Amino acid sequence: MDIGVPLGIVSLILAIQKDAYGSAEPADSDEALQASEAVASLTFLLGLTWPITFFTWGPARVPLLYLFTILNSLQGFFIFVFHCLMKENVRKQWKIHLSTMRSSLTSSTMRSSLAPP
Repeated sequence: MDIGVPLGIVSLILAIQKDAYGSAEPADSDEALQASEAVASLTFLLGLTWPITFFTWGPARVPLLYLFTILNSLQGFFIFVFHCLMKENVRKQWKIHLSTMRSSLTSSTMRSSLAPP
């Protein structure tokens, strides 16, 4: 994989940070690690569908182009899901939401099974 684009993005982020804060040093090493993970993962997600186009010849051309189109149209959804999985507070909220939904489904099922016919 060519590292030119991610390296350019990281360089741009550091240049903007230097202009905004007067220092090229990130405030926290965890922030720098999270930023580099985000750049690497988004680069991977955005480039994931493009290898499909390299195999679009012969009898499999049309189905692969359909697959490429469908996956590209869902790319925003994949990025949103990935963004939610990266955030710890979002994961905690989903756990709370799913546990309350599970408990309400369980209690409503128990009530309906205990109700007289």
